[in-house]
Amino acid sequence: VRTPNPTTSPPRRLTFKVAEPPTVLKEPVFPDASLYGYIICRKNKPSDPESLFIWEGIRIFIPFDTRFQENDVVTLVWQGWATLNIAPPALTVPASFTVTVTAADIRDRNSLRIVIQPFVTWIKPMTANHSASATYTLLRRGVAIFKSRTGLVRLDRKIPGESGFCENSSWMK
Repeated sequence: VRTPNPTTSPPRRLTFKVAEPPTVLKEPVFPDASLYGYIICRKNKPSDPESLFIWEGIRIFIPFDTRFQENDVVTLVWQGWATLNIAPPALTVPASFTVTVTAADIRDRNSLRIVIQPFVTWIKPMTANHSASATYTLLRRGVAIFKSRTGLVRLDRKIPGESGFCENSSWMK
């Protein structure tokens, strides 16, 4: 049984501060990058059947973490930079890519995979001595739970021995 409260307080405006999720997850991995962290016109790992040329997209693996749960959503943010160390100025606006954690990912401890595409929008602005950053956030039921460290990849689309930049296979002989 409820009884009415005879005293009321005046209406108030409330402000809530939402804390950033803790940065505890490993940085994204760029499987097509060289030992020195570069993606170039040629495939760095041609023996890998899943390897991509830079104009086909950039593969990113999100390392499995025991904190992942089925139906968690991972949102990766990618951005291109005009320097080798992900410092301004930016060459692209931040782009978001999402993937959902499945029961099979949990069971098999799979890395989550994302391909940065399309080339023209997210990769072509980077030519020589440029870089890209990638970070991801783990969301559970729409709430950010954890954040990753920032992954860095360097991009060099200069065609060896020429003055142009690769954007398809036409330069390969």
